[in-house]
Amino acid sequence: PLLPRSSPPCAELETIMNTYGTLEGSLQGAMIFFPRSQFATVTRELLRVIDEGTINVHELYGLLEGCALPGSGGLPSWVDKKIKRAESAEICEALGKVEKDVTQVVELTGRVAAAPDLPDGLYIEALVESAREAEVGLGVAKEALKESEGCV
Repeated sequence: PLLPRSSPPCAELETIMNTYGTLEGSLQGAMIFFPRSQFATVTRELLRVIDEGTINVHELYGLLEGCALPGSGGLPSWVDKKIKRAESAEICEALGKVEKDVTQVVELTGRVAAAPDLPDGLYIEALVESAREAEVGLGVAKEALKESEGCV
């Protein structure tokens, strides 16, 4: 039997999406000027994870009833076509991907911050803080989906 649904963690997933956008925008700009640095090497890996992570968090967002509203900006068109309620297993699998991505983003952001050739003027503290906010958002989302979908 399905558990009663608590409100879906839409805001927390939006926080993760915003974090990815902030990191991507800030780091891509800085990387252009230092293409052969250690900073750029780690940043390229981080940006790859963010690209994949963006797709995964949008997918989870689209599976949650009450998050993906038709015509909501920035979501892939297939999300609007999903009318039937997603299965809990599908939601939990999508959550697992998002969790893996956020964990990697936090770790790689830390590695970027530790790069010996970090560019001046890059507000790395703000980026590290942003990654931590995504981690907090993930924690809240996991709790909510554990309750509503039985995700572990």
